[in-house]
Amino acid sequence: MCGIVGAISNRNVDGILMEGLRRLEYRGYDSAGLAVITKNNIERLRRAGKVAKLQEALDSSKIEGQVGISHTRWATHGVPSEKNAHPHVSDPDFAIVHNGIIENYRMIRHRLEGLGHRFSSDTDSEVLAHLFVEAFDAGMDASAATQHVLAEIDGAYAFAVMSTDYPDMLIVARNASPLALGLGEDACYIGSDATALSHLTRKVVYLKDHDYALVRATGPSPYMKFSSNTDLIGAAWPVWAAILGAIVISMVIGAFTERVIVRPISADPVAAVGATLGLYLLLGAFVRKQWGGRTMFLGSPFPQTVEDRWDIGGARLWHDSVGITLTMIAVLGLLAVLQRRTKAGLAFRAVTSNRTGSLLVGIRVSRVLMLGWALAAGIGALAGGLIAGEINVRPDMMGRLLVFGLAAATLGGLRSPALAFVGGYLFAFLETMLGGYVSFVDSQVTLVWALLVLIIVLFVRPSGLMPRTEAWQQR
Repeated sequence: MCGIVGAISNRNVDGILMEGLRRLEYRGYDSAGLAVITKNNIERLRRAGKVAKLQEALDSSKIEGQVGISHTRWATHGVPSEKNAHPHVSDPDFAIVHNGIIENYRMIRHRLEGLGHRFSSDTDSEVLAHLFVEAFDAGMDASAATQHVLAEIDGAYAFAVMSTDYPDMLIVARNASPLALGLGEDACYIGSDATALSHLTRKVVYLKDHDYALVRATGPSPYMKFSSNTDLIGAAWPVWAAILGAIVISMVIGAFTERVIVRPISADPVAAVGATLGLYLLLGAFVRKQWGGRTMFLGSPFPQTVEDRWDIGGARLWHDSVGITLTMIAVLGLLAVLQRRTKAGLAFRAVTSNRTGSLLVGIRVSRVLMLGWALAAGIGALAGGLIAGEINVRPDMMGRLLVFGLAAATLGGLRSPALAFVGGYLFAFLETMLGGYVSFVDSQVTLVWALLVLIIVLFVRPSGLMPRTEAWQQR
């Protein structure tokens, strides 16, 4: 698994490439490199090790250009080294980055070496650069050359190619490896994961298997030409309007779930859990049927350009992250007011503490429960709308998020929204520190860690690890 980032812009792209690599470094730690077109030449910089080493080398170099590609590598063919780091070049005119495995690369390499091609690495990826040279030397244009290369190779791939013959273009293709393309106001971007593009644009294209695209960013607007009917995915509504619509729809679904599904079987907690789990699977199947199983990036309601950040002591604090945090704090504040200062809030607390007693004093318990489900669903929709600008969105995403969310809430305390909020940020901080400073920690390891936290806390201190005074319990 490797990470690919590319950009075409009307300004220097080195900062865009490096920030994208930092966001994708979880996909490979063995080496990193970038290449840009500068005055009709390709300049390349590579380093073994993590992205930070490449940044150090870039800081002492003067590499600037408006078209570039970059790569962070997880070694498969060829040992981790600068020689085997991407981008690969076949001659001064071509550079390529690749994620995947070319299964027939030995046969292709042997044929090309017989034709006089000289290879400088031990990787399978370098054959792609030489195949493009072969195609261009035969007089093919960019589209025909790409088709020629794709007909030659077998295996999984996502790659990006740039050439001085087309200094305003990136050629990209994919099969069984992810590749997303982002459309900006005056630029186009590519990335192995939409998280590499989330701070740059809200309009993202996801290539299909065996698809390729010719990507430009010249003229009054960026341009993409596809080999299939791949569609540009962007928000049809303004992001805030879409989030508000999702909140309303989710509240209706939440109230319906409580009234029609949960209430008739509420006496049996196991049956209620099974029914809600079944509803979750049913809704996931409906989403896949209606919109497909593609990963999508839907954008954020907060500023997400590369300049929208504060640099504090070497750390980068993004404006959208601050916006999400402040929004959730505001929601917690409103919930606190609702719970402590309104009749509905007092009714919620009464029903939670003693359902029978609430009935005896005239509280309509069924209405309170239905309203509670609707409110919870609405808050969930708000959280989903906010996080959709930070991560990839796909039909099965909630399974993983539920594990992390439940672990975070358990760490703080399940009965206190404020403590659950604190526990969530503590959990996120620990996860980030482990992922950044422990080399073997990846997304799967953090998922296991979340499950362990959940199990340990439930056995050791089910009420949560945070201190729980009477005052906190009421918040």
